[in-house]
Order: sequence, then C-alpha cells, then structure tokens
Amino acid sequence: MIARTFLAAALAPAALFLSAALGAQGPLARALPPETLFYVSTPDLDTSIGEFQQTALAKIWREPQVQDFFAPLMELAQGKWNEGMEEARQAHAQGMLPFNPDDLVKMRIHSLAFAVTQLGLEMPEGGDEPLPRIGLVLHADFGESAAIWQNVINTGIAMMQAQAAGEVTVETTEAGGAKLTSIRPTEPPGFPMGLDIAFVGNGIVLTTLATDTSAILANFASSGSATLAGSPTFARTSTKLDYQGAEMELYLRPGALFDFLSHALHMARDHAPDFPPVLDVDGIDRAIIALGLRSFDAIGATWHYRGDRAVANSFVSMPVDARVGLVAGISAPLDMGFLRWVPKDAVSFSGARFSIGGVYGALVGALKAYDEEFANMALGRLGAIEKQLELSLEKDVFGALGDEFVSWSMPMGSMTGLPEMAFIVKVNNEEGLVKSLQKLATLSQGLIGVDKVERRGTTYWQIQVRMDNVEQFGGMNPFQMFTPTFAFKGGYLVGGLSTSDVRRASERMDRADDPAGDIRSNVEFKAYVEQIPAQATSVAFTDWKTQFDGFYQIISGLMALVPFDENIPIDPALLPESSTITKHLFGACSWTIDGKEGISSYSVSPFGPELVALVGAGLVGGGATMFALRAEAGGMRRR
Repeated sequence: MIARTFLAAALAPAALFLSAALGAQGPLARALPPETLFYVSTPDLDTSIGEFQQTALAKIWREPQVQDFFAPLMELAQGKWNEGMEEARQAHAQGMLPFNPDDLVKMRIHSLAFAVTQLGLEMPEGGDEPLPRIGLVLHADFGESAAIWQNVINTGIAMMQAQAAGEVTVETTEAGGAKLTSIRPTEPPGFPMGLDIAFVGNGIVLTTLATDTSAILANFASSGSATLAGSPTFARTSTKLDYQGAEMELYLRPGALFDFLSHALHMARDHAPDFPPVLDVDGIDRAIIALGLRSFDAIGATWHYRGDRAVANSFVSMPVDARVGLVAGISAPLDMGFLRWVPKDAVSFSGARFSIGGVYGALVGALKAYDEEFANMALGRLGAIEKQLELSLEKDVFGALGDEFVSWSMPMGSMTGLPEMAFIVKVNNEEGLVKSLQKLATLSQGLIGVDKVERRGTTYWQIQVRMDNVEQFGGMNPFQMFTPTFAFKGGYLVGGLSTSDVRRASERMDRADDPAGDIRSNVEFKAYVEQIPAQATSVAFTDWKTQFDGFYQIISGLMALVPFDENIPIDPALLPESSTITKHLFGACSWTIDGKEGISSYSVSPFGPELVALVGAGLVGGGATMFALRAEAGGMRRR
C-alpha cells in the first residue's frame, strides 16, 4: 500500500504538467535515452503565448460582449483570489505558511517537456505481485523565477520527509554537476521506482528511475550521441517535420506499447494463478503482427501558430515493405472529382481511400497467426452459418464494398431534428450486398429489417430498427426519429438518414462539373482548393463559422430554460451574439498523403492545442468555483 501511495505521489507532478502542456527538439530530447517511447514538449511558452493572441480564441475573448458576459464571474473569481491571498499573507506572517504568497505569484514556466522512457513490470525476489518499472521524465525551465521554485520545492521535500518519516528515504548527492535529491519508499524492499529531483540551470528535471537520472543528467552536462534526438527512429519522423518555431512537438513509438502489453501478459501467464490456460499469449503476439499493428514504426507531430491559424503536421513512419494486414500496401490517390457532389453550403465533408475488402483477409490472417487449428475450427463454424444463409462474408459483404468513401453534412436546423447528411461508398456487387444485409438481418429475429421501398421510380432500401416490443424500452422506439436509407447510383452506394437525404445526394451525382454550384465555391473552402495535393489519399473540411452558429443557436435556446443558482452570476440575457464569435472563425481543412516511407498529414484550423488546455482549465476552474459557492451557501453540509 505504501509503495502504491508513493507511486501516485511520484506521478502527480508529471501528470499535472502533462495536462497543462498538452507535444523544438528542446533540451530534453537531446538528453533522453534513444529508446524513449513517448515525448511531448512546448519548447517556448513565452513566444507561444504571444502568438496565441492572434488566434480565433484570443480574439473572441477580447470581444466586449464576451467580456461583459463573463465579467461577473471574473469579478467573483478575483474576489475569491484576493481573499485567499490575504489569508495566505496572514498565515505567512504567523509562521504557518513557509512561502510568501506574493513570491508564489511570480513563478513562471518558460518551457515544458514530458517523456516516458520505458514501461515495464518486474517480479521482486520472493514476491508474488509484479512491481511497476515506469520511466517518467519531466523537464521545466523556470527562467528568472527559478530561485522561487527551488525554495518551494525544497521546502516541500522537507515537509514530506517530516510527515513520512520511516516510509521514505531522502538522499542528496551530485550527478552531472547538479544537486540531486533522491526519494525512495522503504516498502516494499527494492521497489524500482522513486522520485529524483535535480535543478539544472534555471530548470528542474524530475525522473522516476535511477538509471534514467544518471544518463539524462550526464547528457544535460555534455550532450552525448546516444540520445533520443540522435536516434535513427526519431530521425525517421523528425526529418519530415518542421521544428523551427514549433509551439508543441510530439513523438511516439507505438511498438513499445505492444512490447509492454506482451510483457505484462507473459508475466501474468507465468505468475497469476487464475490466468486462463486456454489463452495463448505467444499467439496474441503473432496476431498483433499479422494485423499490421507492428507496422507503425514511429509517429511525430508538430504544431505552429501561423497568424490566426493553427497548423499541424504529422508523419507516421511506416515503410511500405514492413506493412502487412490492415495496413498492407499504399493507398491510391483520392479522385477529387467527388467535390462536385458536395453541396456548396455543406458544413463538413470528408473523402478517403481505404480497402474494406482487405479487412476480412487481415482478420483471418490474424486468427490463423494466433492458432491455426483454432482458426480452422472457427472458420468452419462460420462457414456453416454462411452456408445456411447462402452468403459469403468475404465476397458478399467485405468484397462488395470498394475503397472510396465520401460523406458530408449540412447545417444544423434545430435541436429537434438531425441535419441532412449523406455518405457515398464505391460498391463492387450491389445485388450481393443487399441480399447479404437482408440475410444477416434475419439473425436479429425481427429486430432489424432491410426493407425495399419504391419512390418515384427509384428503389431505396431502408434499415428498420424495431424496438417497440423490446421490454427495456417500454414500448418506445428511439430509432423512429430517423431511418437509415440507401440506394445505388452509378456503381456507388448512396446512404443517409432519410429517403429525402438519399434522393438529394443521388441527384447531385448527375450534375455537371461546375464549381459554382458545389463546395469548391464555398467561401470557407475556396482558399484550400488549390492547396490540396494531387496525391492526397484523404481530405476533410469543416466550416466552423456555420457549424458553430448552428450549435450556438441551440445552446442559446437551452440556456434560457436553465434555472441558474442565484449564487452563480450568469445572465443569459448577456450571452454574446453568434456573429460576435463566428466572425473570427473560418474553415478547417486537412489531408493525408500515403508514401513509401510512411503517411504524412497536414491540417489548418482556427483551433490548436490551446483548446484542450482551455477547456480543461475551464472545467476545473468552473467546478472549483461552483463547489466553493455551494459550500459558502450551505449546500455542502454533512447530513
């Protein structure tokens, strides 16, 4: 129990900083071991914060209407902050608080990086429960506030040592020319993880494994060649990306995650008495390889602010000769002719090339790799069902679908109805696909039906979900508000949530190639048309201006119906007009290119990694404020 408690305490600082940071080759990348499996960095927070002021979210925040709406909440928060600071000053004056609160507000973080160097488990000698061996590393640059941080952290260590006397050991040494404080739990003996704290320059390095600590601090003192930045795997992604001025960088080795999974399963098989003996752990390893999940060598990504735009680049190192299973081969370029089908006022669309037919073969290959005898037995049973239904899953379902997929959606109309949407899929066998779906539906014992409908000389197929007689739903059918429907047009399956959606999409497939009437003339998408490379294998677009307006109108209506607590100073009448926000938004577009070395992607959006941080901070801050208000109002009394 002590070990687990200590582990949680050791992970807390890393988790806190990771949630705040969330991915240029900063100093930590040049100090980490080459086998590091995950790395994320924000190398220059000061510059990033300055560039963020040009983004859509920053401009929206500065709007007078937005400021007026949040002013009461900000005043409330400021008041609570002032009260807390005054109490802290008094506590400090009385010797109850070891820090001067006015010094704490001067604390800054100029850069931040987090890494996972290894994931493992080890069985202690004479033990019956594996212990975690997880290498976590955090590096932060505090700049001119380093002295304040150092004082706070050293005081915290002293307080912890006093409170946990006998449960932890604290040792101070020197490594790589830096003062090193090592904290280790006393129980269980030989617990592999701890917390090492070293102040390097104006920053701090936190690690959980002693072996990482010595190597990383040595590399900080004098850069070595055996580092993450110098590793061939890292280079295979970093050479495809632009690190100059990046707001955030990220690196991941997916194979290391499967290594950990395999190691954990093997350890469970060898030591867990209740491990199922029929489960073939080595077979799972073979199945993962056969599926192609081991084909992913490494993933790298960078984010930049370019004026008011957030630009993301990523590269998945996946050499074509190493691709098997689900990812075998290279996807052909997407035929961009589909753009003439997409309505001009669509709020989003996507198109991609992907071989559905290869999925069946990959799944069967993985099953055989796991255990050929078991696979033959399972395929035999499947064959019996197929014979009974008079169909072949491989030919009539997976093989009936092609490798081209297109979808789009129209603006949100109201909160009571779904927006118009459509999807188009290349098909190889129309009749076989319909018959297969109908036969598969019979397995539901009447719950699902594939019904033929004739409308204006066109044949439609409606997927009916009959939940009226299902006891759990009390005679209600939640699927009545929409009816998935599809038809066939020129070798494509055209689908939607209603017959009218499918009819309109089918009619658009007959139109002439005139950009004036399709998405290519959409003001928000027009800027991207010439940028999309001819070799793109997938494309996606979202008109955030229109999309947000639709959702905002619905939310505005709902807010008028919500009774707010009198202690929460929110006035729905002051809610900003939609145009106040949407005038700063624009369309987002992304595409991918599949090549011999791997898959690269590019995206432009009004939102960058700051959105995740802001939403998280808002949820935490809002929850804390409401908790404080309810407690103050007596709403949290013990009963």
